[in-house]
Amino acid sequence: MKSFKKTIYVALFIFSVFAFFAEQAAAIVPTERIRETTDIIRDIVTDSKLKSGAKTTERRQKIRDALDKRFDFAEMAKRSLGHHWRRYPDRQKEFTKLFVELLERTYIAEIESFEDEIIDYKKEVVEQEFAEVATSVTLPKTGRDFSVVYKLHLKDGDWKVYDVVFEGISAVNNYRSQFNRVITQKGGFEELMKRLREKGEMK
Repeated sequence: MKSFKKTIYVALFIFSVFAFFAEQAAAIVPTERIRETTDIIRDIVTDSKLKSGAKTTERRQKIRDALDKRFDFAEMAKRSLGHHWRRYPDRQKEFTKLFVELLERTYIAEIESFEDEIIDYKKEVVEQEFAEVATSVTLPKTGRDFSVVYKLHLKDGDWKVYDVVFEGISAVNNYRSQFNRVITQKGGFEELMKRLREKGEMK
């Protein structure tokens, strides 16, 4: 009987711990995570002490650190490679590294130009372990605005971005289409890896 009671107590303890962490994760608001990261990056790129060319390496490293905390780049790499991901288990780590370098080359220069944009956090949708945060970005100098939707999932108790949709175009889907075309029509997986290493075009 004592053994049975002990088992029950252990089970209840495990359940209570799980419930606590599940509640803590649920309390984290995806929109606030996106806002937090955006504010950090804004502070970095508007910091006068980091503006000079001599500070480029330091400035970009700070941006990378902020993005690494909020983005699940491994998941983005996996989704961008699509069904090919499972075919090359021994190359996944290398591909992810090259994919992250591609993202950095493509977007960090644009991020560095971010200063006085107005961001409106319009809508948040949460479905269990997945969420979408819809925003509108307005450029004060031109009055132009565009939509950016962040897709997130819960990982290790926090919300991580696994895709970004610009004006209805998914970054992950766009890369998946490019990568698949290279693999199936332009020389295979090795050709894709070669182009990524050489920082070449996917087209």
